[in-house]
Amino acid sequence: MGEERGGGKVGYGYPDGALERLQEEELGILKEVARVCAQLNLVWFMDSGSCLGALRHGGFIPWDDDIDVALPLADYRTFCAEAPALLSEGFGLYTHAETANYPPLWAKVYRKGTRFMSQQMADAGFEQGIFVDVFAFSRLDSRPRTAKRQMRMAARWQRLSYLRCFARPKLPDGLPLRPVFQLGCRMAHGVAHALLSPAFIERRFERSFSMGDGAGPWCDLFYPAYGTFETETLFPPVDAAFAGERLPVPHDADAYLATMYGDYRALPPEDKRGAYPPVVLDFGDGINVMEQAR
Repeated sequence: MGEERGGGKVGYGYPDGALERLQEEELGILKEVARVCAQLNLVWFMDSGSCLGALRHGGFIPWDDDIDVALPLADYRTFCAEAPALLSEGFGLYTHAETANYPPLWAKVYRKGTRFMSQQMADAGFEQGIFVDVFAFSRLDSRPRTAKRQMRMAARWQRLSYLRCFARPKLPDGLPLRPVFQLGCRMAHGVAHALLSPAFIERRFERSFSMGDGAGPWCDLFYPAYGTFETETLFPPVDAAFAGERLPVPHDADAYLATMYGDYRALPPEDKRGAYPPVVLDFGDGINVMEQAR
């Protein structure tokens, strides 16, 4: 989702041509998401880094290796309920409620037969396919104090879902006392895995959506740190160019991106342009192309 990532270099950690091939595969998944949303008459838009790519690059951020879309919560729930029966052959849907060993609380549409696995996903025992992230935006409580509590709760249960599955979650580069945090994560993983079921985590996470009056600003409760947005900033979505397609972005995408990233038109330093390459990338032929990068 983010704009800046550490370790940027030519190739962005992928073998020659692999990142471009991955982006092409993801674009095909995105078109399938768009088709299903149109069939169900759902509102959706390109989210976070994908929206930034549309406005600044007319497509992918050159070093980005994922696509993010978002829907209002009611439409998101409809999508998760109806998409499995509507997706074309070769596509599937991951959700936390229906997918074993799946750490995220948001959904992903994926290409069957492929693999895109980070070290964390491998540790969790989850063979993830190449995917597009599907997020939900929900209106918070109109009272700022309650809204902040909703955001804290959402972030807390998302972290616990990851800790339940991962003994070695991704930590920020340059984190002080990193070995101490790593030990703490391993201990927290053992406790969370023993005491918290996926269903319990999801129920508690859902409470963060439902505890308010729903009359405040909008927020992606999967990533609340990105801030809050007024209705007129997000809706109705408008079309923008993305990789040769016309796809929806938030209504005032400039204000939306400025809230998320500040001066989003400025390119990050070269050493911050990079992806988080997976340890396994298989386009469906059984070959892990990441082995070529080692």
